[in-house]
Amino acid sequence: MASIQKRVDADGTLKYRVQIRLKGYPPETATFGRRTDARLWAQQVESEMRAGRYLKAAASKKHTV
Repeated sequence: MASIQKRVDADGTLKYRVQIRLKGYPPETATFGRRTDARLWAQQVESEMRAGRYLKAAASKKHTV
C-alpha cells in the first residue's frame, strides 16, 4: 500500500514523498513536486508489483534478452 507524505524543503518548496510497502517487495520511495504525479506513480508501481511485472530501474538494466 502506498502512503503519501507532504514535506517542506529547506527553501520552503512543497514536495510529496511516496512510500510503497508491499509484501514480497522491498520498499520503494520517490519524491515529486505535485501530488497528482505522486499518486499516478504510486498507482502504476503498485499495479506492476501486484501483476509481477515490476523491476527496479537499476535491476532491469542488468537483465538482457
